[in-house]
Order: sequence, then C-alpha cells, then structure tokens
Amino acid sequence: MTIEQLKEEVISLVSRLPDHTDRAWLVGIYVSLRTAYYLDYKRDQFSKAQKEKRESALGRVIEDSLLTPSDPFPAQELWRAGYFFNNALLRMVALAEIGLKVLYKKCKRETPPEENYWKLAKWYESNFNNELTYLNKARYQVNRYKHEPRDPTKERELESMDEGILAFRELLSLMSGLAKAK
Repeated sequence: MTIEQLKEEVISLVSRLPDHTDRAWLVGIYVSLRTAYYLDYKRDQFSKAQKEKRESALGRVIEDSLLTPSDPFPAQELWRAGYFFNNALLRMVALAEIGLKVLYKKCKRETPPEENYWKLAKWYESNFNNELTYLNKARYQVNRYKHEPRDPTKERELESMDEGILAFRELLSLMSGLAKAK
C-alpha cells in the first residue's frame, strides 16, 4: 500500500470528524508522510551517514529553505525525508491519543481514564476489533525521543516508510470509528 492510496480516505474523514478532533493534524500527517515518501524515505539513513556529512547537511538545512533547498546534496535530502517522516509520527501519536479519548467518551458517555493510553488502546482493540500494532510502536518510539538519549547506531522501534504507512492506516481506522460514533 502506498500513501497515495490513502488520499481519498483522508479527504472523506476531514469532513466527517467531530469538532473535538483536529482535522488539520490529520491533513498534516498525510502531507508529511506523503512528502517523506516523495523524498524517497525508506528508513532512517541520515543517522547512519558519516558525522561530517551529517553536520554539513544540518548546517545547510539551517541556511536553506526546508521545502526548496538551493543546492541539496544527498545527506541533506536524507535529513529532509527523515524530518517529514518523524513529523508525521509525532502527529500520529498525538492524534491517536486524542482520538482514543474522544471515541471513549462518545461511546461510554463518561470521561476516559486519565493519562492511560494503554487502557484506552486495549478498550479500542477489543470493542472495535482493530489492533494498534504500529501506532503502539510509534508511541513507544515517540516517548523514547522525549525521554532517552538517541543512539544513532541502533535501529528504532518504527523507522521504515512501510511501517509508517501501516501506522497511518491504523490511525485512519481509529478516526473512521470516531467519525461513525454517535
């Protein structure tokens, strides 16, 4: 499955989501993931580039425009692709957490458990018969970004474009359930 194959579903959901859900975030996820896809992101390759090339690329990114670099070179393009992929992951995790809370409140007519993503995820999986395998991996990775130093030599929990698209597919299923909930 490619990111383009999900375009119509994103368009459909934008008009059907409840007001409590930020539609702009859903569009932002799609646009970031699509941009990473078009920049040929496959998996994190930037962190594995030589230190000098990474530093040079970052310097050029600071001087250049993110969307239209003046004279991109390979390490800079790897960084740009990873930037858009990671932006999509961060937004996906945030929207999934919000979506689960709103869906729980709509279905159960009560306030969701405070700060307990895992209870909400299990509730969703058992009540909607949809697993959140890749979104859970994305959430784990995002929390590691927030709390642990990064070791660029180690592969991350979720770093491939294919996994990112699968996580987005799970998010779209969650958002679709939210759009249908009364």
